[in-house]
Amino acid sequence: HSQAFAMYWTFDNVAEDANLAITCFLIQLEARMKPYGKLPPIIYIQIDGGSEYVNKYVMCVCEMLVARRLTKSIFSTRLPVGHTRKDIDAKFGRLWLHVRNQ
Repeated sequence: HSQAFAMYWTFDNVAEDANLAITCFLIQLEARMKPYGKLPPIIYIQIDGGSEYVNKYVMCVCEMLVARRLTKSIFSTRLPVGHTRKDIDAKFGRLWLHVRNQ
């Protein structure tokens, strides 16, 4: 939990779809893999309620990672409707204050 925090800024012409989610997910996995030479045996993913993040393509990438034995298992949880993300909300709050004060 909270081993890494990354934000990705995209342009208006980049679709916010499964391709973007998969690309960001794989970039983060690659960054996690570099210092250790391998992925952790268990990967936990917390997914927001957006439908593009829980579609079959994202799940297929997770299945591929396990099938190729890059990790033993991946646990995916979806946040409930009306949820609060206290840890990420705090980080966005600090970022917003920094940007506002520029």
